[in-house]
Amino acid sequence: MNKRKMYFVFIISLCMAINIVMPTQGRTYTALRMVVLRSIDGYNISMSNGSPITTTPIVGSRLRCGTIITTYDKTSANIQIDNESNLTMPEQSQIQVTSTGTELSISLRSGYIAMYIGRQDEGNSIVCRAGTLGLIARGTMFTMGREATSEVVVITMLSGYADVYFAGKQEPITLPAGQTMRVDDTIRTPGQASAIITDVDLEAVSLFTLQTIYVNQEYLINKGGILAEVLLDVLETEGGLTALLEEREAEQAEIQEQQQAAQNEILEQSGLLDDATIAEPPWAESTPIDIPTPPTTSPAALNITW
Repeated sequence: MNKRKMYFVFIISLCMAINIVMPTQGRTYTALRMVVLRSIDGYNISMSNGSPITTTPIVGSRLRCGTIITTYDKTSANIQIDNESNLTMPEQSQIQVTSTGTELSISLRSGYIAMYIGRQDEGNSIVCRAGTLGLIARGTMFTMGREATSEVVVITMLSGYADVYFAGKQEPITLPAGQTMRVDDTIRTPGQASAIITDVDLEAVSLFTLQTIYVNQEYLINKGGILAEVLLDVLETEGGLTALLEEREAEQAEIQEQQQAAQNEILEQSGLLDDATIAEPPWAESTPIDIPTPPTTSPAALNITW
């Protein structure tokens, strides 16, 4: 073997030893090596890579650049992102994972996500997107949701802080823990686009956000700040956070039952169902849950226009 070949073999061996993955066509980018579907609760979930063909993912699947994950009725999923970060998506949600070298992008296309972003190496970043909005954070826990009937995006910061970027606005808005931001992404005319920021109201946040807070309440109380004070006040009430969550879940179950009854009535009147065969409509056509509108008249509300 001549010296040139020996040098080439040495370089290839060195690249393999330090686990360098070059972004070539059809191969996962470096930033996606550790993006893994860690758990699935339910069966109604699909995965695709931008084509009409979908597959049912299995636990342990590594997500390729461009992968779209969709959860339907009674199904949630958890995705591990490197060793420091993870994402949870409940039912009726869809995300797309892409990468451009050192940036990993999570695009929320519908529904909700709850995300914890841990420490990132210098030069690397995880960006969460919804429409023209982009959120960059480190050491942060938050939820993001999109309303079913419009392009309204709601972000609730649970710990840490994030910089939120918008199309047409040069400087980001810094959103700290304990605050909720509501943005109508359809309004992009200069001077009319705006973001409404309020303190977190447990009565107004989405059910998924409340469930996320409930699961992480000990962690959030230990972090201190506005949200910790809110939680401590709730825990002093009769039944505490558990009673509040159970009440919201019961309200949501009642709403879903009413929606199902209305859908069945329409199907029955159209002759597609009779009294003996009324059943749940197909899971892919279920009505998504709307995000409650937080009060905009609160003294704590801040309306930023650009």
